[in-house]
Amino acid sequence: MAKKSKKKNAFTIQQKQGEAPGSLVFLGEQKTADIVVRHISYNATSCNETLNIQKTPNHMSTAGIDWVDVVGVHDPKMIKKIGDHFGIHHLVQEDIMNTSQRPKTEVYDDYIFIVVKMITIPPGQSKVNIEQVSFVVGDGWLLTFQEDEEDVFELVRTRIRADKGRVRKLGADYLAYALIDAIVDSYFLILEDFGDQLETLESDLTAGQSEGRITQLQSMKWEILSLKKAVWPLREVINNFSKSESSVVSPELKPYFRDVYDHSIQVIETIESYRDLIGGIQDLYLSVVNNKMNEVMKVLALISTIFLPMTLVAGIYGMNFKYMPELESSWGYAASLVLMLMIGVSMYALFKYRKWI
Repeated sequence: MAKKSKKKNAFTIQQKQGEAPGSLVFLGEQKTADIVVRHISYNATSCNETLNIQKTPNHMSTAGIDWVDVVGVHDPKMIKKIGDHFGIHHLVQEDIMNTSQRPKTEVYDDYIFIVVKMITIPPGQSKVNIEQVSFVVGDGWLLTFQEDEEDVFELVRTRIRADKGRVRKLGADYLAYALIDAIVDSYFLILEDFGDQLETLESDLTAGQSEGRITQLQSMKWEILSLKKAVWPLREVINNFSKSESSVVSPELKPYFRDVYDHSIQVIETIESYRDLIGGIQDLYLSVVNNKMNEVMKVLALISTIFLPMTLVAGIYGMNFKYMPELESSWGYAASLVLMLMIGVSMYALFKYRKWI
């Protein structure tokens, strides 16, 4: 499935080659579902929510905050329609449709454009899904563009509906902060699950249960690298957003952004520690394998050492020289067997005494 997706994405990139800047071409896993637009309009005393398919909001609040959440960025006509409706620059529209964007912040005259990565674990799956989320923050309005319907924004929606916290009393910049904070908080849940898996892997490998574990460990290594790529630029994004001189960002929000900035640093440090831990577990696996091999070689070496003098005796009496008195003796065969047995028993007793076996 992954190979098929990459081929489609590569074909789309080839389609984009030679296009003029600002051309709307979707770069990502191809989808056919309709774009869903959720519009939440609220102020300190009221909240209205509508859910539309393939439509732009036809009524914007004049005394409150409008949050337009767009699920699906694969339809160029729809993205252009929404972008033009809100006066979004065509280069921003192009970046919204390019799902391989690096997290970033761009400040325009009337709005701020932000790209972050949202990480979720789809129901029934064990691997993480990294999805691009684009924010366009204006004065009194916020646009969010997601690739898939699965998100971590429901708690924020619940706070808006139930009028909990400060979200209904502050501006669109605070709403953007709340959503970014929800994304960062979700990182901790993902990393906690990673930590539990790594702890289990380490215990299994220490106990000698290595079958299938190294494949799982290698898969987690690549996922950690993907998480690092997605999360590492986040602190720069938050820092640039909070320090922006745009009128869109209120100075009163700086303490909130410092808080989420600290959380992003903590996430990055956790990812780095897990990366080191994976390296340590790989070294542990190799050590366990080497120890097992050493035990096997030790047993083989002891067996060879026990049989070596016995082989020497058998070799001497197998030369069949004419003047070997033992060959003429009636008890020579039995004596040689007894001699070899005594040598073997004596060497085994010596190894046991020295605790080599």
